[in-house]
Amino acid sequence: MFNHILVAIDGSAHSNSTLSTTIEVAKKFEADILVVHFIEHEVGRGSVFRMESVDEAKKLVAAAVKKLKAAGLKAGSQVNDVAHGHAAKAIVDIAAEKGINLIVIGSRGHSEIEGLLLGSVAHKVIQLSHIPVLIDRRPAKT
Repeated sequence: MFNHILVAIDGSAHSNSTLSTTIEVAKKFEADILVVHFIEHEVGRGSVFRMESVDEAKKLVAAAVKKLKAAGLKAGSQVNDVAHGHAAKAIVDIAAEKGINLIVIGSRGHSEIEGLLLGSVAHKVIQLSHIPVLIDRRPAKT
């Protein structure tokens, strides 16, 4: 059923929890996994300001792939540059392009009110996606 899974990570402690959830699901369905991460950028007067370096992003994704492979899973990765606020659409577009049939994404909530709401990227992915989306709401392990 879910043989091609996309997991979106952002480098937070919550992303580690999301990877653990992805491992559980992927093992049940013998699925391969695509780890995606986005280097967001802001456009200023005549220049682009990245929120992290390409090297930082590649290290983050490589560590995630290593964890997935150590769990005995087939995993690949993709790092993309995207304008701030456009990650959700990029996640859905990559899923469609790669034949993904499940998106796994984390959602963070810190206060009682925020805990009732999904993260903005997760919420937008649900709205845009035409395939199942698994929202990981487990508490982050630090």
